[in-house]
Amino acid sequence: MAQVTQTARCAHWDGGKGENLFISTLSNRKINLLFYFTHFSFHFPLTQVGNYMPAWKPTGNRDSLLNTRLNAGSWNGRPIYIHLTSAAGYTAINLNKRINATRTGGKNGIYLSPSYQCFSPADAFTLLFFENALYQNNASHCLVFSFNFEAEVEDNPISSGSWVREIIYRRDITFPEITILYRGANIFVDGNWE
Repeated sequence: MAQVTQTARCAHWDGGKGENLFISTLSNRKINLLFYFTHFSFHFPLTQVGNYMPAWKPTGNRDSLLNTRLNAGSWNGRPIYIHLTSAAGYTAINLNKRINATRTGGKNGIYLSPSYQCFSPADAFTLLFFENALYQNNASHCLVFSFNFEAEVEDNPISSGSWVREIIYRRDITFPEITILYRGANIFVDGNWE
């Protein structure tokens, strides 16, 4: 990978919906893109080689199609979400063809991550589960999907002042209600969001 030594110029994009994109900083092999939305902001890295900036690769090179879809951030005009789960939860979801909003011992609602929060099992354990031993293996598998309708979700920081988002959907999600873009073992690489 080539090392970049130039200084990034500030770029601005207005999508017509109050969304602004700024390229903020550039250092050795990363640039940070800072997105400002009406209610919140977040950043994620993209790798730059020379003047060419290839797509962000949250799976590394494990699944180029999933990388492409996550870079788009939406599917058929609707946001892409990630549901992290344990191996047992993944098996139950596939058997029932649904993600249940109510589970024994769990809080009401289905917890989702936005498409730009592609956390590996280790990153999820730290950033989502605050290293609580009860949740050690709760991100070994995942479903990446988009709703087939305008879904009402709650979107908040996971804790006060955190950049990590916690999205909650309060109803069951059945397979016919979503387009599944990926399901299986969690293949996201550590630190892909840095």
